[in-house]
Amino acid sequence: MSDAPDMPDRTSLRAWWAGWAATAGTAVMATGIISIGLHLTGHEALSRIALVLASLAWAGLAADFAVRLVGDRERWARRA
Repeated sequence: MSDAPDMPDRTSLRAWWAGWAATAGTAVMATGIISIGLHLTGHEALSRIALVLASLAWAGLAADFAVRLVGDRERWARRA
């Protein structure tokens, strides 16, 4: 018996990601805009933190794109 909290199963995690990935581009764009705004107002440390967050999110989207392209090319082409 483990005292670990209940972890979501992989199916629910995939379902969550499938819904999130469609709109995640807007979050990446918004984070990039905030980073630029912080840079323009002289808040360099916060700007760089936002830039790192945007970069990580963008990398996640790029990985998701590649996985979908390789995993189910026909479905990817239909949705494109």
